[in-house]
Amino acid sequence: MKHSKLLLTLLLTSSSIFAWDNLHFYRASFFFGEPRFERQGLTTLNARVGAGSSTTARNGCSDKVCLLDVYGPQVAFKLGEGVPGKDLSNPQDLTLQMLEKVPARNCFGQFSFGGKFKTVELDLQLYQNICDGFFFELYIPIRKLEISNICMQDLTSECAPCPNKSTPIWQTYLNQYNNILNRYCLCFGDIDRSGIGDTSLIFGWATNYEETEHLDFIDFMFQAGVLFPTGRLSDPNIIFDLPLGYNGHYGIPLNMSMAFGLYEWFTFGGHVFAMPFSKKTREIRMKTSTTQNGFIKLAKGCAEIKRGAIWQVGTYLKADHFCRNISLLLGYSFSTERDSSICPANCAIFEPSVACSDDMFRGWKMHTIHLLGELDFLKECSFFGPRFGIFGNFIIGGQRIFNTHIGGAMVGIDLVWNY
Repeated sequence: MKHSKLLLTLLLTSSSIFAWDNLHFYRASFFFGEPRFERQGLTTLNARVGAGSSTTARNGCSDKVCLLDVYGPQVAFKLGEGVPGKDLSNPQDLTLQMLEKVPARNCFGQFSFGGKFKTVELDLQLYQNICDGFFFELYIPIRKLEISNICMQDLTSECAPCPNKSTPIWQTYLNQYNNILNRYCLCFGDIDRSGIGDTSLIFGWATNYEETEHLDFIDFMFQAGVLFPTGRLSDPNIIFDLPLGYNGHYGIPLNMSMAFGLYEWFTFGGHVFAMPFSKKTREIRMKTSTTQNGFIKLAKGCAEIKRGAIWQVGTYLKADHFCRNISLLLGYSFSTERDSSICPANCAIFEPSVACSDDMFRGWKMHTIHLLGELDFLKECSFFGPRFGIFGNFIIGGQRIFNTHIGGAMVGIDLVWNY
């Protein structure tokens, strides 16, 4: 009887899911999950939907700023510096050339961009236990990303000494701004992307140690697999565009989790996750001057991209079935992506040190609080156990991230074939 109750408890405390295409700068991280129960033949199906929106970001100094100032203001008056192939008989290129010679002073020639970001995400997961603690997992995310109400504010001072907002060449530039973007095949407008993110096939091993004197159990799990770049890539010709996954890079997810049970209702757990990425060569927009900054760059070329690895550490406390079938969880995680680097294919046009100085290739950091409530209906004599839950993920700090909190609901089913 004691073993039967322990089996039931372990099944119910191993229900939370980890999503592999999960850690992104534009929204709060989801809860990282608990160790899996090792019972042979156990099948788990999970579905989770989350949504959130934001009009603010946190810049490299952790300050809250307008959404699209996440990498700092756009240095617009240096946009044409170093750009190859300018034709000075063209009025747009001539304006860029003349503007380069204007000295930087008092925020001259800088833009601030604002907007509203929205995301809706559906995560689908299948777990299947095989034998001796080994299992595999298939994960498919489906998401919708929107950036709307994009607006631009000229930060150039009106009353500062020349150059200022009244400087003739600056006024000429503002009048020709849209034509300049069109000349270099850049599209400025709202973003609305939806589709499948990056899918993952993961293999793992779990063990649930019960022969303890003071603890109820000790759970351990290790996972490794492959993240496939099935998500749509960002378009270098569309300003502010976002990829639906990790922008074409393969990943190797590595995950380790532990949990300790006490008093037949209390669980304490921890988690470490890392995912290095493969290199990828593709056409991107690159800086041609160290003075340039922001999303908008005119020059485009091929480059080998070495994406920085993603890391996450986290911990949680769980009141498991403290009130009949209800469980509550409080967690914290720190997520980060290391700096990326690029190697331009044509170093005669794109100086590698200049191209790599882009803040868009610098890493990000995120601190998140996770809250989760779950109601389950698995009974001792049943092979079928449905679960329902609600959750909230709240960003409490970070650098170079959108300040998007995420809330939603989830449903899961555990099937115990050889109960």
